[in-house]
Amino acid sequence: LLYTFLAQSYFYTDNNPKALFYIKEGMRYDSTSFEILKVYAFLLSKIEPEKTIKVNYYFNKALKVQFADELALVYGEYLHNQKKYKEAIDLGLKIYSRNSTNIALNQLLGNAYCDAGKLQLGKPYFEKLNILAPDNDTAMYNLAQCIFVSSKTVDEDFVRGAKLIKRSVDKNPNNPYANFLAALYFYKGNNPSEAIKYYQASKKINKNISDPKLEELLKKNSFK
Repeated sequence: LLYTFLAQSYFYTDNNPKALFYIKEGMRYDSTSFEILKVYAFLLSKIEPEKTIKVNYYFNKALKVQFADELALVYGEYLHNQKKYKEAIDLGLKIYSRNSTNIALNQLLGNAYCDAGKLQLGKPYFEKLNILAPDNDTAMYNLAQCIFVSSKTVDEDFVRGAKLIKRSVDKNPNNPYANFLAALYFYKGNNPSEAIKYYQASKKINKNISDPKLEELLKKNSFK
């Protein structure tokens, strides 16, 4: 118990070398301790994320000892970061019924579905996220992005997406990707002056952002 307490204390205060020392000491006495395995899995995913075999082994070993939702969520986030989208989704869905109001879990499932190219399946989680965190600029951006990609015409849902991305930029004007998405919305919505404004803002923050249609619009505007 002492090793577990010390390992957790040092891990949660970001003293990784000390945490690792007490984890290994604790595993010498009990290699099946859930708390020790959990902290070790957390620590490995943080300091050695590229060692996927080792990280996966300890997450799965801990989950076999005790299937804890908190651990499953962190493992799901790790799998998503490793681009294992199907595995991340499967794990997230296992705990969703008990944690449907968890912001991080809705974020995970929305991102994993969208990154896997399944936008329509990801959209409900971003919708839920905007209910749970209505002032979160990232949540607004994610849902607006989902709506934009799935919109075929400038319909009611498209207009809602445009309002969301404008609010997202208002909340965080230094996000180049939110500004860029706003430019795309206004371009598609036939509002060239607003499209140029947001496009220029995005390029000012990140000079690598570029879009042929918007570049052409910018060029035409410069001759006026």
